[in-house]
Amino acid sequence: VSYTKTSNMSFASENQISLSITVPLGQEGRHSIQANTMHSNRSSDSSRIGLTGSLVESKLSYGVYANNNDSDNSYSGNLNYYGTAARLSATTAQMSSGSQYSLGASGTVVAYPRGVVLSQYVGDSFAIIEAENAGGAEILNRPGTYLNRFGKGVVPYVSPYEINSIRL
Repeated sequence: VSYTKTSNMSFASENQISLSITVPLGQEGRHSIQANTMHSNRSSDSSRIGLTGSLVESKLSYGVYANNNDSDNSYSGNLNYYGTAARLSATTAQMSSGSQYSLGASGTVVAYPRGVVLSQYVGDSFAIIEAENAGGAEILNRPGTYLNRFGKGVVPYVSPYEINSIRL
């Protein structure tokens, strides 16, 4: 629960009160229902309810939402797949003024003297792993990050000039 009071130079003030609730579903908490509502004395009230979660060992995440304000109802959804080589995403939104759709892909290509490795992301500093016959192994330091079928992978966000422990 939150309450906000805002005033400007013309002494007009706005009072807002918000309530947000998240209810985990299941024992592992990989899915949840989220609801929030906001009331204001100067702008339109709004409410949102949604179902979010992850599937397939957290490689696939989703969210579906219903939104309501004083002037419009809308529905939206998103789907993200976190693969070994890239992140793929899709979103959609339906409202009275029309529809929106988007598709996205993001990733990194790392070229080094012994080959090329594709990764979701790398950060400012990263480590390249070569583990022969370990294709598909998860890099435990970064859940959701796996070696490719050739046993090569990238660990993002390592600490430069320090010893970094990397576990498979």
